[in-house]
Amino acid sequence: MAAVCFCRGLCSRQPAERGQFGLRQSKPAPFHNGCIAPGNDWDHNRLQSPLARPRVQGRHPAPGLCLFPRFSLITMAGHRKWSQIKRTKAVVDARRGAVFTRLGREIMVAARAGADPAGNFQLRTAIEKAKAAGVPNANIDRAISKGSGQAGGEADRFEAVRYEGYGAGGVAVLVEAFTDNRNRTAAELRLAFGKNGGNLGEIGCVSYLFEQRSVVRLRPQALNEEQLLERLLALEEAGGPAVLSYNLEAEGIDVHGAFADLEALQDGLRHQGLSVASWEHRWLAGSSCRLDDAETLRACLRLLDGLEELEDVRSVTANLEAEATLLEAVLGHPQD
Repeated sequence: MAAVCFCRGLCSRQPAERGQFGLRQSKPAPFHNGCIAPGNDWDHNRLQSPLARPRVQGRHPAPGLCLFPRFSLITMAGHRKWSQIKRTKAVVDARRGAVFTRLGREIMVAARAGADPAGNFQLRTAIEKAKAAGVPNANIDRAISKGSGQAGGEADRFEAVRYEGYGAGGVAVLVEAFTDNRNRTAAELRLAFGKNGGNLGEIGCVSYLFEQRSVVRLRPQALNEEQLLERLLALEEAGGPAVLSYNLEAEGIDVHGAFADLEALQDGLRHQGLSVASWEHRWLAGSSCRLDDAETLRACLRLLDGLEELEDVRSVTANLEAEATLLEAVLGHPQD
């Protein structure tokens, strides 16, 4: 059986000479990709890669005949495992980087009104969100400098844009973005909608189904619902903003107020002795779209995840509603 040169024929050796076992080459050959020039003690058959050598009687040649014994099956299996780890880490790092970029842009835009968080509530809100997401202080300071004009007017390039559309099953989707190129952002959103059974619509096609509110998240409290109501009524009696609604969840309590009352609402709740975790402006759906089909629900969730991963996207809101058991079944058995 003829031997195979590790350099895959890229050297100057002739095929007739290359096919002889145990014979030194009389014609000079350059040192290229594992080929060794004449004059040494190596036989040409010993210069083959273990992956390129032919199989003999259904088995690989003995390791002693190979110049590169470290390329064993165990090493390759470890290489495949490390490659998977690297790919997973790259995905996590990419998503984390997208979140940092998104929050940095929000800080830059908020810093247009002033670089002092004490006198700029919007900036203070953006900084709190960034710290909660683990953004380093150096990144926050750099974004403030850019937004306030101390390090160039990069924030002037970005503008707040709202996009609206429908997901699978007629679910209304509202997307807010910070972008410096409307055409690029619209193309990315249109592609994400189209790949997951939805379509990007015109401005106003679904926004009437949502209302923008102030939302203050309270940390889990050692009080029941009746005690919470007493605190909220005491806030209004003390001249604070009116509380429109609230939601009790395991992660905390969401208190909803009017859009313009965000700063006064979170200050008033603190004065009532309640522990405030975060605050933001949020779109809340006035009506919901219920999905009972697993495939339709899966496609809608893929759309929402795909939109969240886009770098320009600031927030994604949908009026999706589904049974908890169906949602758990879909999330437990994802299909691409």
